[in-house]
Amino acid sequence: MIKKIVEGYGNLFNTFGKIIALILACAALGAAFVFPLWKFATEAPRIYTAVVLVIIAATAVFLCARKIIDSGVRKFIFGISKFLVITLGIILCVKFVLDGNRILAVPTIIAIITLYGILSFGFKKSKSN
Repeated sequence: MIKKIVEGYGNLFNTFGKIIALILACAALGAAFVFPLWKFATEAPRIYTAVVLVIIAATAVFLCARKIIDSGVRKFIFGISKFLVITLGIILCVKFVLDGNRILAVPTIIAIITLYGILSFGFKKSKSN
């Protein structure tokens, strides 16, 4: 019976040890990535900003190129158009509300819904043609 109790506590401490080791490994790995980035950002903020923007732009170009290759140019352009209509429409609505022109937000919402409907359903080829 004592052997089982000792074995149970051994398993418990073993589990706690693994959890602590995992936490320490995550903290060390995080520090290994974050500290150089923080040092770079504080010592050369302009260069850091440029590097980050280049990485973001390269990623965007890569993702767009992959989407174009996978689905074709037409579908990609319609997808980007729908995304821009929704995003810019919401931004415009929020801007109108924050500027105190709440009445202008209503036609903007109607325009968003209409444009999105046209882009989503108005350009589809009918099966009867």
